[in-house]
Amino acid sequence: MGSVRIKVDVKGGTVPVPILVFIDKVNSNHDTSIKRDGSFDETFMIGEGEYNVIVSGENPINGQTDVEVDYTDNYGQKNNKNYNITNPIYSKIFKVFI
Repeated sequence: MGSVRIKVDVKGGTVPVPILVFIDKVNSNHDTSIKRDGSFDETFMIGEGEYNVIVSGENPINGQTDVEVDYTDNYGQKNNKNYNITNPIYSKIFKVFI
């Protein structure tokens, strides 16, 4: 078992549409999807395997969104990936291996 922490920090206003997160376990139907109306910081427990974590959304006008994904693999190794997104519409994919 491992964990993936997803932190989304919206700056400069309110998001015009919900932020979508899809945790896709490769070659499996054990997927998770969530919608959030703004900034959040959540940790999900996930089983061993390869995952695509997809974070999509729309920035406030003249705003930006910081997206950070931390995960701990089944060996206890911590990994961190992050983006500062200023594009009006975005979708970022993070590869996660547990």
